[in-house]
Order: sequence, then structure tokens, then C-alpha cells
Amino acid sequence: MEMPLIGSRRASIDILFDVLTTCRGRSLNESAIMAHHSLSNQQLNRDLNFMSARNLVQSDEDGRFGLTSKGELAFDQVSNVYTMLQNFQATSVG
Repeated sequence: MEMPLIGSRRASIDILFDVLTTCRGRSLNESAIMAHHSLSNQQLNRDLNFMSARNLVQSDEDGRFGLTSKGELAFDQVSNVYTMLQNFQATSVG
């Protein structure tokens, strides 16, 4: 049986991309991000710490997260890869 490239059980990269997508162009608090993606507090903290340490997201004085310019670039790059994988998956013979 062929495994789907994307769209099956969420891998860490899927969750990271989801958070990047959600934070793009807006600032959200942890509760909003957690609820939007059905993440546990532990998962969200792990991922936000990972992305903050790499300067992809930053929080403001109110604790709201948004993308940095590096995060915007990462979003664009990962988005292109996701689109390519979706196209591969759609055209695969199986």
C-alpha cells in the first residue's frame, strides 16, 4: 500500500507549516493557535519554542505570535514544497 506524501497523520513539519500559515499576516495568542490546530499545550509550546529559537515567529508584549521576515520566507519556501508534493501525489499512479 502506498503511503500518502502529505495529508495523512500529521508529522511535525505539517504542524509547523500549519502554525506558520495561521500566524501569517496576523498576531494570535497561544490559545487561539492551539484551538485552531487541535494541539495540546505541550505540542504548541514545543513548536513555538522551536520556531522562536530559529527566528521564524516572535511574540509581542501581549504574548501574541506573528511571523518574522525569516518566518515569511520559510512559509513561502515550505508552501512551494507542499504544492509540489500535492501535485506529485495527485498524479501518482497507484
